[in-house]
Amino acid sequence: MKRRQIFQVQYSINYSNGAKWITIKDVYALSEYGAIEMIKWLKSSYDISIISINSLGYVGNPIYEDKNTLGDF
Repeated sequence: MKRRQIFQVQYSINYSNGAKWITIKDVYALSEYGAIEMIKWLKSSYDISIISINSLGYVGNPIYEDKNTLGDF
């Protein structure tokens, strides 16, 4: 069993004219990889780059890992 973590992901949206917009989003996932995949899915229509990712701690009760749920891997 694993517990979800809250990750603070800083990423940039890269526009075709060379401009970049940098922002931070909190994401719940089991691992850093799951958090990155969540951001990529949420912003799938944009060209994004992950700048940094930090764990802010565990949240919720332990769960069984589910490879079919986004972020739960």
